[in-house]
Amino acid sequence: MFGNSISDALFLAAIDKSIYEYLGIDYTIVEKCILLNATFGALKLLIHQYNEIAIECVAAILECINRMNDLFDFVKKIEPIEEFEMLVQNANGALAILQPYLVKENEKSAS
Repeated sequence: MFGNSISDALFLAAIDKSIYEYLGIDYTIVEKCILLNATFGALKLLIHQYNEIAIECVAAILECINRMNDLFDFVKKIEPIEEFEMLVQNANGALAILQPYLVKENEKSAS
């Protein structure tokens, strides 16, 4: 019936709908289970891909931070940039002043 090897019996194969009808099993339920299984398989693949991309992104961010630390160390050794703090403060103040305008313009462009 199953051949010479037990592995023949364990080989996955589609079961004909007539067998389910013969056993009195509603095949629409089986179809839903098959579809759900395929959906979970696709979801597993998407999560795996997301995890790989997330790991790569975190690695890129950490590399950037490490390089920035190297840059800061280099700047500290050469000459401090004292006016940089004032430039950042000025930019931050300008952004705070422009924020209502930027929000308003963004709402207009979204409409």
